[in-house]
Amino acid sequence: MARILKFRRDPPDSQGDVDSAKVWEYVIPRLDFPLPDFIAGEIDDVFEEIWNSSENDVDFYECVAALESLQEHDILIPQARRETIVSLVFEYLEQNGFLTRLE
Repeated sequence: MARILKFRRDPPDSQGDVDSAKVWEYVIPRLDFPLPDFIAGEIDDVFEEIWNSSENDVDFYECVAALESLQEHDILIPQARRETIVSLVFEYLEQNGFLTRLE
């Protein structure tokens, strides 16, 4: 089963702003590993930067790679866990009309 790597942002006025608190309410309980609030906050900052700088397409692996920047804050997250976090964030955004899979 191939993973869809690219998503298109839906028009900003279609759903309003992304509420990061709701995103994390969705993501945190679905993780099979602990994620402290302060790390979730740092991850949220990275996602916000990516989201605000993207006009249309959002790439799954670019988001995963961007989380490596957390090493500057002495936060090390293994690749598999970064992929899980990004996957759940994308899942939430897609289910709530913020992203559409590109086929």
